Amino acid sequence: MGTETAQLSEIRILLVDDHPVVCEGLRAILGREPGFSVVGEAYSAAEALEKVNRLSPTVVLMDVRMPGVGGLEATRSIKGQSPETRVLVLTVEDSEQMLLQALEAGADGFVVKHSPSQTIVSAVRSVADGSILLSLEMLRDLLGTIREGEVEARPIGDLTDRELEVLGLVAQGFSNRSIAERLKIAEITVKKHVQNLVRKLGARDRTQAAVLGVKHGIVKL
Repeated sequence: MGTETAQLSEIRILLVDDHPVVCEGLRAILGREPGFSVVGEAYSAAEALEKVNRLSPTVVLMDVRMPGVGGLEATRSIKGQSPETRVLVLTVEDSEQMLLQALEAGADGFVVKHSPSQTIVSAVRSVADGSILLSLEMLRDLLGTIREGEVEARPIGDLTDRELEVLGLVAQGFSNRSIAERLKIAEITVKKHVQNLVRKLGARDRTQAAVLGVKHGIVKL
């Protein structure tokens, strides 16, 4: 029973980078963490898609800049075929334009490639737990790059009071489980609220909904 529980809670990680030495370094960092299992490496977008299908990772660490089909297009494809797979984008720098492009591609979080080991470990855990790894500062910067009309949204008044409350917590990066604990409701109820608010806002996912939450003043920066 203990083994089955451990397997269910295991965070399965797929590393995607066209430089094998980078994958080796990430494997060394992540492979020693309790509850982490690096299930594979991919050195191209095509290989990443194939391994997502075959290995069912919990989290994909995706390098943005790869030859041929880049990391952002690969992220978009992964999210299209496996929406439940979490994608953590590895970046050299967190410029606003790059963050916006990654957000539009469906990325669930961002981490600078040469961050301290513990930062990368924490990022993987947060994204695997369902949190959006996007600070309020990043959201503020992103909003400055979003052109009027670029993100279509229905009136914020369409949301119920509870959905507004949940959206505020989503925009602050809380996972469904953490929101459930804070609001003292079932996690499945939170999931339903998130699905409803994403649909009502015309957003693609909870990350885009978070941006809209800040844009409409639900989260104060």
